[in-house]
Amino acid sequence: MRTIIAHEDGSERDVADEEELNEILPRVLPASWSLAEKQFQFQRWYRTRSGLVVCCSAAKYQDGRRWLHVSRSRRGRLPGWEDVKLVKDVVIGQERTALQVLPPKSKYVNQHPFCLHLWYCLDGDVVPDFSLAGQI
Repeated sequence: MRTIIAHEDGSERDVADEEELNEILPRVLPASWSLAEKQFQFQRWYRTRSGLVVCCSAAKYQDGRRWLHVSRSRRGRLPGWEDVKLVKDVVIGQERTALQVLPPKSKYVNQHPFCLHLWYCLDGDVVPDFSLAGQI
């Protein structure tokens, strides 16, 4: 992480710049994916032919770890399970663990009614091996 972003609340976040995003994100995309026409600083946006929009960013959070944040949305509905699997496999990887967080209602942040988020820890897997108790 190379760039410090200051927030209105006085907090700061160490975010990935363009160079680091290039190292983290896939170089080869499925044929139905393309880079979105408009890009924003510290983010990478993709669109699919089916109307799925994917936004990726990476930053160091309060736990001291670097996290990849991947949001996915559709215009008039929530992304389905096939969308979730596709985005996870393409952006994060088939053999990596991604998290979808369901926070307390008081901590909801909703900037788009049809957007869901995945998180991946870039510093190593932080999820216990739940398969020890059977199949996940």
